[in-house]
Amino acid sequence: MTNKPQITLKLLAGAVLLMATGNAQAVLSYIGDTTGGPVFNRTISGAPPTGLSGVGTAVRYQAQEFSATTVGVYTMLNTATYDAYLHLYQGSFDPLSPLTNILVADDDAGGGTNSQFTIALNTGTTYILVAASYDNADSGPYTITFTPPAGGDITLGAVPEPGSMALSAAALGLAFTRRRRAA
Repeated sequence: MTNKPQITLKLLAGAVLLMATGNAQAVLSYIGDTTGGPVFNRTISGAPPTGLSGVGTAVRYQAQEFSATTVGVYTMLNTATYDAYLHLYQGSFDPLSPLTNILVADDDAGGGTNSQFTIALNTGTTYILVAASYDNADSGPYTITFTPPAGGDITLGAVPEPGSMALSAAALGLAFTRRRRAA
């Protein structure tokens, strides 16, 4: 039986803020849950990471494919009630080879136990964001927040599944959450 990732995008309170500056920046958030998800040996932190964790040898994860609509610097934040971990891959993600195609991984740069990184992205490139936890015992709901450069945005794509066909975002019935804030 294949374990299919479940990602739900929900409208967050205060999702639309009107800014008097006229120089607004889109922020996209989605909520997911790693409970019952597949496992992998996560990497250590780094840009790019150079090794695998000795603590997170079988962490539950969820992967989300996306692309950038504008060349520029994007920030990605993973918040959870447990010690969140975040990975970014370019092109593809293989949980059996977690150091292949990885650009960056982070544990606590988002403050407390939240993971975050800021990285330059290109258009026409597929990226895979992998939400996980620091150690094997943690899993559960998390929120990913993307902050693109002014005028930029992301397009969510298929949810990769190890060993089976990917589900499209439309098939999962995803809805987008956007809010505007000053750049």
